[in-house]
Amino acid sequence: MTPFISLPEFCPRPNCPFFDRRRAASTRWYQKYGTHRSQCRGTIRRFRCIFCGKTCSTQTFSIHYWTHGTYDIRGLMNDQYSCAGLRQHGRFTDVDYRVVQNRTRRLARNCLALLEAAAEQLLPTEDLAMDGLESYTRSQYFPNNITMMIGCASQYVYGAAHTLLRRVEYSRQGRLTHQTVSSRAARTVSNPLFAVNYLDRQIRKNMGEHVRETLKQGREVNCQMERLAIFIVAHNFLTPHRIRDGARVSEAGAHADVAGLGRAGDGGMVGGEPRLFPPPPAARPGTASAPSTT
Repeated sequence: MTPFISLPEFCPRPNCPFFDRRRAASTRWYQKYGTHRSQCRGTIRRFRCIFCGKTCSTQTFSIHYWTHGTYDIRGLMNDQYSCAGLRQHGRFTDVDYRVVQNRTRRLARNCLALLEAAAEQLLPTEDLAMDGLESYTRSQYFPNNITMMIGCASQYVYGAAHTLLRRVEYSRQGRLTHQTVSSRAARTVSNPLFAVNYLDRQIRKNMGEHVRETLKQGREVNCQMERLAIFIVAHNFLTPHRIRDGARVSEAGAHADVAGLGRAGDGGMVGGEPRLFPPPPAARPGTASAPSTT
């Protein structure tokens, strides 16, 4: 049986009304549809949506969907957050580089879905600081700027955007009116740019491709931003807001707690087994509606 998943949470067909988790939670929308045998996972339960007829299994809702083995996703996230390269992680776990890359992209899609769901629940009530992290892909002849929006009090990362720069001789002028802070000012909590300075330090320290004079530079923009999404989820939900005397997240609270989202915002999905799906599409003419439950 697929670990941690025993029953389907919602219908996996996006245009089915029971793709909405909240609606599916209040209605018995599925029926058991037998089992099938897997060489690597044993007996897998199958289910059928009563409304649209879509069939699924417990494996459909697993991050290991369509794979031939179960992988330690949480260990992969920990290594990604500890400056380890993909091949380095592969040597430690005795798996091929392509397997590590595949699981990294699966984890990144989960992280992006989680950040999108968290953004719908979170209304910022704190001042925000925005700044860019200068990096590059493949070669320093292809520099980029990763602009991030960060909460000043919580250091919660609300969003990030990638911009490709032509060369290092680019203009720093922009359309936003901004406050300048001397680079010689002490980078303490009282510094207006403390949030971005703190996050820049964490990225340079914990992501191998952004370390100064690194040999692990990113080679493709999409992959670089996927790995950044993994870092942001680990930073927002798994890192203590302040570390004093070896404090743990359960004791000190994560950045998401201080931002007002709380640990409940991750739904227990961070680095875990369930496969996250994007939110349901907006209502369109001709879209099926859910049957009455009265």
